Amino acid sequence: MGAHVIILKKPAQATLMSPGIVTISDASGFDTVTARYISQTTADAVSRANLPGSTSAQCPVQGGTMIFMGVSDTADLPGGCCEYTMTWRGLLNVLPGRNEQVTETRSVRERLYPDGISGIPGVAGTVNARLLELQAGASIRSIHTTKPQPPALAAANQAPGGLPANPGRGYQVITSAKTYCYPDGWICYSWQSEQPLPGIWFVTAEYKFEQASTSG
Repeated sequence: MGAHVIILKKPAQATLMSPGIVTISDASGFDTVTARYISQTTADAVSRANLPGSTSAQCPVQGGTMIFMGVSDTADLPGGCCEYTMTWRGLLNVLPGRNEQVTETRSVRERLYPDGISGIPGVAGTVNARLLELQAGASIRSIHTTKPQPPALAAANQAPGGLPANPGRGYQVITSAKTYCYPDGWICYSWQSEQPLPGIWFVTAEYKFEQASTSG
């Protein structure tokens, strides 16, 4: 049998190869874009030329704030070529220049009153009840170039601007028995700052709006 001949064509510039550009959108976290290239270079050279955080490595998916995370999965090929993957991480599909994404949420908190409660609309007297408290919330993802500070341990309104001052509760049960909440307003239930690269911080935060008082 004759020898098999493999002919390699050296790309004049970086060329996409399988699997090409892959976008992973995460509604509860940060988005990721990867691109697989082949180029007439070496693994060492391409890594040195594309350092993490570089602004010259433009994300192939436009829109939003994407941070270059570096080169990975490098493989030198015969003929002086190299395969490699470039990765970006950040927020996609937001207005140009935006580096914050806010997702407003609604949840239900159930409270049981087996000993009775009064003031339920349409029901007379004191009755056993199961109340569904409607609670507003917000999930915030943001990217910072200066070290962010966690929300202050204040009595109220820890959330950033843009959220309604009081989203309401949906109903009001009139009763003399009340449970007071302190602090109240927008309360940060979780806050996390991650620094994947020097000078770049990814922040995720979860907020809930706590009413000053509830029934019972």
